[in-house]
Amino acid sequence: MRGLNRVGMLEVHGSGDNIGAVYRTLGQQAPTMERPIMLSGGNLAIMGNNGLRTEVNTRDPSGRGIMKEAQPGLFERGYWWLLPIVLLALFVALLVFASRMRRSRAAAGDK
Repeated sequence: MRGLNRVGMLEVHGSGDNIGAVYRTLGQQAPTMERPIMLSGGNLAIMGNNGLRTEVNTRDPSGRGIMKEAQPGLFERGYWWLLPIVLLALFVALLVFASRMRRSRAAAGDK
């Protein structure tokens, strides 16, 4: 392949608790790695002479899985006050229902 000289690929694999890395040189010469490489969230990294060139998460390329994990819940968003209001509305609905049932039974008893 032309143009891939001194380019390497690092792929991280995992099975259960065991995690390993597979390194491949894409060109005829391997890149000179003088600095350590730190992966952030991807499992596939392309490296050149100057270090890490790009990183890709092949399991979640769009990043939607990370975004779903980052969405806070109702209490973390500040909607904690919603729970007492819903409980109060349900209690009022129960009182209205009980009042209507009592009136309908009283009306049925008068007949």
